[in-house]
Amino acid sequence: MKTLIKSLKKVISVVPKKASSAILGTILLNSDGENLEIAAVGNELSIKISLPYNNKLSCCLNGKLLFDFLRTANDVKLEQRERSLLVESNNSKIELPIYPSEEFPQFFEIEGDKISVYARDIKNAFRMVDFIPEREWYQDYKTSILLDYIHRFLRIVASDDHRLGVFGTMVEVEEKIDDRKVLISKDTALILEKILPDDGEINIYFAKNGLFFEDKDGGTMFAQSINGEFPDYEKVLPKDETTYCSFNIQREALLEALNRVALISDIAQIKTGDSLEIFGESEKGKIKEIIEIFDNKGNIEANYNIQYLLQPLSRMNAETVQAKIGSYNMLSFNVEQYVYVLSSVERNES
Repeated sequence: MKTLIKSLKKVISVVPKKASSAILGTILLNSDGENLEIAAVGNELSIKISLPYNNKLSCCLNGKLLFDFLRTANDVKLEQRERSLLVESNNSKIELPIYPSEEFPQFFEIEGDKISVYARDIKNAFRMVDFIPEREWYQDYKTSILLDYIHRFLRIVASDDHRLGVFGTMVEVEEKIDDRKVLISKDTALILEKILPDDGEINIYFAKNGLFFEDKDGGTMFAQSINGEFPDYEKVLPKDETTYCSFNIQREALLEALNRVALISDIAQIKTGDSLEIFGESEKGKIKEIIEIFDNKGNIEANYNIQYLLQPLSRMNAETVQAKIGSYNMLSFNVEQYVYVLSSVERNES
C-alpha cells in the first residue's frame, strides 16, 4: 500500500489544476490483476507508473481524493463497481465516482535517442537552475530550461536578462547519437525535480516533440517541448582571456556576509584587494563586511543584486567557490559541474 500511495502522490502532481475537460482532471487506474498502471496527462508533462497489484481495475477518478483517503487509512481494499470505486478500510469507507478508462487519453509510446544519467545529477541540475527564468515573460521559451546534449555531455541551462546558470554532467549512451537541444518549461522542471527518484539511473529519450524520462521505479514521464530560440549561452560563459579578476572564497562565509548586507540593502557593492569587501547602504543604514579570499588576481569594484548572489550560493554544496569577473563586470561563480553568471547593476538601482 505504501508503494501505491507514493505512486499516487507523484501522479496527482501532474494533473492540471484547471483541466480543459473532466477526464483530464482525473487519473487512470488500469490493472490486469498482476500489474497496475497509474497515469495522468498534464498540460506539459504526462506520467505513467507501473507497479505490482493483484486486483483488476479499469477506471478514471479524482486522484487527489483517493490519495488523501489512502494516506490516513489502514488495511485498505479497492472494489470497482459499475459507476464508482469503493475504498474500504477497517473503520471507514469512501465511494468515488468513476469515468470509463476508454475515455482517458492514450499515453505516448517511448521513442527517440537514448542517454542515461544518474538521477541525483539530473535532479541537482534542475535545482541549480530552476530559480532563474522569470515567469513574467510573455514568450514561453523565455521561461524555459534547456537540455543541451553534446557528445556524451549534457548541460542543463537557464537564463534571463541578468543571469545564466549551467550545470553539466557526463552521460552514458549505447550508440552514437547526434547533438540535441530541447526546451522544457520551468514548471515542468520543478515537477520533475520532485517526482524523479533520488538515486539510480534515469533514461532520457530525445523524442520528436519532447523528452521521455524513464526511471528504475517503473515510472515514465513525457515532457512536452517548447518552441523558441534559446539564447546563445556559450557567449556568456566566462573565458580566461576576458577575465581580469578572480579569487577563491569560502562559500559559507560569503553567504553569511551577504545575508547580513541584505538586511540593509538590495544591492551589494563589492571591492577586492587583499580581501573582499562588501558594502550596503540605504535609508535603513550602512554596513560593511570583510571576508578573506585566496589566490586573488586583479581587482574589482562593482554592484550586484544581493538576491541574485544569494540564490545560487544557498544551493551549492561546495566549501570553496571560485569567482571570476570579466567584461562589463560580469561575475561568475564556478564550482564542480556548475557555472553561474551574473551581470552588474548601477548603484542607484534597487
